[in-house]
Amino acid sequence: MKDKISCCIECGSHNIEYVTKPEIVKVVDDEIMVDASYWLCYDCKSEFKNMFDGNSYLLNAYNIYRKKHNMLMPEEIKAIREQYGLTQEELASLLGWDKKSIARYERGSLQDSSHDRMLKLLKEPVAFLRLINDINMKLLNNMNIVKSASKCRELIKTKYSHNDCYKDILETV
Repeated sequence: MKDKISCCIECGSHNIEYVTKPEIVKVVDDEIMVDASYWLCYDCKSEFKNMFDGNSYLLNAYNIYRKKHNMLMPEEIKAIREQYGLTQEELASLLGWDKKSIARYERGSLQDSSHDRMLKLLKEPVAFLRLINDINMKLLNNMNIVKSASKCRELIKTKYSHNDCYKDILETV
């Protein structure tokens, strides 16, 4: 996002331009090429980032890394959580993670590979219901977790109505 800067923050010159150039960003053990935008002063040769652009080039690098390594995208993580009607904190608590983990992942922070694998498993309602069956009873006092179990049962009934092998899991929780 290009904001309106009228002069160089180093020398005050008006001889500046908003430019984009390829930049290598290290993500885990990969080097990812992304386009990074910044201001360039032609007089003092200073380069400075747009303060409103934040880390968009870093988020782009994370998304390229996710695609390359077949990891879930932020919107997919959000869809998994919403499928069961949980808040970000509730899902994190259910998984035994830091309460802000899901919020960070949904905003674009890169999840580690073990969290990614767990979230992929939870796409499947049977795995989600099994997780609920295995968790601490204290969490089951949370009404949203109980509602999520009900939603999950309905998803399983719809998806596997032709298959009796899931009957036993539907009778738990």
